[in-house]
This record gives sequence, structure tokens and C-alpha cells, in this order.
Amino acid sequence: MVQAVNKQNDKMSTFCTEPWSGILLRWGGRVQPCCSNSTPLGDIYKDSMDEIWNGEPMQNVRRLMREGKYKEAGCHSDCPIIYELNKHKKRQYILDEWADIYTKNITFSQNINNLKRDIQSDSNIATCIPVTYDIQTTEFCNMDCIMCHQDHHNKTTVPPEFIQKMFSDIEKVYWIRFQGGEVFVDKSFIGYLLKLKESLSDGQKIIVITNGALVSEEDLDILTEGDNPINFYVSMDALSPDIYKKIRNSSNFEKVKKNILHLSKIQQYKNNFEILTWNFVIMKSNFHLIQDAIRFANEHQIKLVFLPIVGKYEDENLFIYPHLREAHCVDYIKESMNLVKTLGTNVSNLQQTLDWLSDEYK
Repeated sequence: MVQAVNKQNDKMSTFCTEPWSGILLRWGGRVQPCCSNSTPLGDIYKDSMDEIWNGEPMQNVRRLMREGKYKEAGCHSDCPIIYELNKHKKRQYILDEWADIYTKNITFSQNINNLKRDIQSDSNIATCIPVTYDIQTTEFCNMDCIMCHQDHHNKTTVPPEFIQKMFSDIEKVYWIRFQGGEVFVDKSFIGYLLKLKESLSDGQKIIVITNGALVSEEDLDILTEGDNPINFYVSMDALSPDIYKKIRNSSNFEKVKKNILHLSKIQQYKNNFEILTWNFVIMKSNFHLIQDAIRFANEHQIKLVFLPIVGKYEDENLFIYPHLREAHCVDYIKESMNLVKTLGTNVSNLQQTLDWLSDEYK
């Protein structure tokens, strides 16, 4: 059975398979397919996960996905998976990174085998359960970023007992990813994370997306202890304090940078564990700082992910408003891609950035 997860042809699909492998819980209790599709599937306060996972709304989304009708399914046009399918005509849905846990955890491997059969069948009822979970604990945030549409004054949170309701069999999960708002506006959340990570087996992951301003180095030490450290995706969109403050309406640049460097040191010490990813949202204000970010990531051995700004931000979204672009912006991205190759830095999405600037895949 191990061979089934490793055969390349068995892992590829010509349509988006996210509604079979993952699910997202929003701050108000609404469950939806993913961050790029807000179709309401149910309410975690009222409905069971079985009702949500194979209810009529989710079955309809799956049917439309099979037919490639993404707009009708409720998908956002800027979805990175749609981009990938438009570019390559197929995508991997059983990930190589699952292989290790597949061989060690029979419950997980059975779930992956069910996932494969579900996708290859004609049925829109899933016998697998989600392999990945996105949990938005709150919209509340200590920052007010210019590229974010959320209501950062909304203090509503999802209580841990309802988050736990999502995981009907935690042994079948690959990762659980938490995001906000800002998850650490609630200091008790650290205690919940510690309890949750102790319930996971070898190879399973907890990921936290954070702006990195509300945790101390001591918090980071505790959360990354042992053989199942929390994985942090830290958002910082400039290496210039002034531009950082403009984008995030925050004066926490030095604190966030310090925490990124601290996590980098922990990651290098642990060696075999991926602990840190740096998220950098590209927009007009920071476009010229892309190469600085690449050099910094290379120096400190940090995985860097560039994310094109999404949304109709008329002063910042140079991807949909060409008049915001400098004449040399395409050449600059090509130079940045060459810099990545020269340095050997772990960087993602520059090709997507180049494609979006050329409007070829939008």
C-alpha cells in the first residue's frame, strides 16, 4: 500500500481536490471549503462534522470542482490552486511530504487511501475525513494592515471545545493550521496549543500563522520544544521599519524581526525540523524590497514565501492596476529569480508573481 502514495500518476488530478482533503472553520462558527471558497457548509455550533463534511452544500461544491466550474462552486478568481491548474493543467493532491507519516501511521494511511479512492470515483460523498484543517480563531488583531479586509475590532473567538469538535479522528490528520486576525491576542491560546500538540503523533503538524508581535522568545521556546514543535508562519512585509509601519500600522518591526531571528536559530539547532516560514505580501509599497528579503532569508536560512496582494486595493495592488507598476518591474522579478538561484535560497511564488504581472493566468 505504501507504493500507492508514491506513484506519481496516482497523485495527480486535473481538478481542485481541496474539498476532499481539507476544510476551514471561520471565527463565527461557519465552516467552508477553504480560504478561497466561502460557500457556507454548516455551523460548528449547530451541526455535526459528519453533516458538514458530506452535506448537500459540500457535495455540490465537489461536483462543480470535478466539472471545472470553479466560479459556480464559489471559488475566488485569485485562488493559487486555480492558478496552478491553469498553468500546468494538473496538480498533485497526495503530497510527497505525507509519505513519512503514511508509512508510520496506519490510521493516517487508511485515510489517504480513502482520499485517493474518493477522488478517483464518481461519488461526491467522501469516505475519507479531512487531512488538513484551517482554523480561524478570531478576526481580532493588534494590527490594522492596509491589505487586510477583516474586522480587527471583532473580539469573537471560537472556544477550544468547538475547535476540538472538528477533529473526529485526530490520527487521520496531517496538519492543523491556525490563523486570525491574530491568534495570540488570546494569551490562553498558548496553553491550548501545548495541549493539542501533545495529542499528535510523530509527523503530524500544527501550523500557526502570526504577525509575531505578541509572543515572547520564552513563548517560542516552549512552543517549539520536543520532537513535535509548532511550525510558525510569520508575516512581515518589509525589512524597512518605515515601510513596515506604513503597511501594518504597527511599530512592532524590531520585535517581529527579533522573533523571526530567534525562530531561525531554533530551527538551525533542531536541524531536522521545519519551524519557520516567512510570509511576505507583495504590493506597491514594498515591491522594491523583494531582493532585500531574499538576501535576508538566505543569510538566516529562512524559508520565504511571497504572496501577491489580493483584493481591490487601488493604491497597492499593482497586479490588477498596471498604472501602479514601475517600468522595470518584470525585469526586477526576473533578476530576483536569478538571485534566488545564485544564492540557493528557499523561496516560493516568484514565478507566480511574474505570471500575475504579465496577466497571463489571471
